[in-house]
Amino acid sequence: MSEAREFCVKNFPPTLLRFFDISNEDLDLNTSGYKSEIERYDRIVKDYEAKIKLIEMIQRERLEDKMIAAIDANPLVGKGTCSVIAECYDVIDLRYRLKWSNSVKEAIEMALDMQEGHLEQGLNYREGNDDDWQLVSYNEFKEKRKEWENV
Repeated sequence: MSEAREFCVKNFPPTLLRFFDISNEDLDLNTSGYKSEIERYDRIVKDYEAKIKLIEMIQRERLEDKMIAAIDANPLVGKGTCSVIAECYDVIDLRYRLKWSNSVKEAIEMALDMQEGHLEQGLNYREGNDDDWQLVSYNEFKEKRKEWENV
């Protein structure tokens, strides 16, 4: 059993391997049965490429877990805030949106931007008075966001 295959079998479920379209043949490194050294070399390269792909994917997933935890803990958009993120998005939706974020800070900014955009859309349907609840909540959110960003 190859080093990459051992690593994958120990650490990852078969569904993950299927997700990457990595077959058992790609992960097995058997020295017999190859027609040429080139074929054997190609198999070795595929084996390590599969290992690298899996490691990169797991690292990204761990980063996304940290991002989601930071968003959930944020006092403006996290759990218990009645924000659009907390109420309307599940983990799968958040993971999809986090594809373009490369740090925890970027993820929180993305969540704050989404909440601000949601509140701003509500301004398009307000009554028009300067004291209506949509305008008040939008302005309060912007003030809290400025305070939070300056901390």
